[in-house]
Amino acid sequence: MRERNSRVAIDQLPTELLAIIFHASLEAVENRFKGLHTLASVAWLWQNIVRGTPGLWAVIDRRIPTEQLPVFIQRSKGAPLRFAIDEKASPEYLSRNSPRDDAAFLDMVLPEI
Repeated sequence: MRERNSRVAIDQLPTELLAIIFHASLEAVENRFKGLHTLASVAWLWQNIVRGTPGLWAVIDRRIPTEQLPVFIQRSKGAPLRFAIDEKASPEYLSRNSPRDDAAFLDMVLPEI
């Protein structure tokens, strides 16, 4: 399977270019966590690029499950963290996340900045 995927035209692009494309595509998705998971699920090469590109993990979004925050911070490998704040959060999202959840989120992230 890997051999077949390596012949796909997009996989002939340099890794650095694919990482730039991944960055741009993640800016357009509503849920960065799901977007990273989707990209990493496409092919073995893409999974390696996603896991090995610190900048893809350096955007901290409140939608990232709290238990996944350490993974994002570890994989960001010291890259400057950027916080994405969704000012258009749906009422359903707001009702599922209490101020206590926000405090736990900040407790995990603040020591890293």
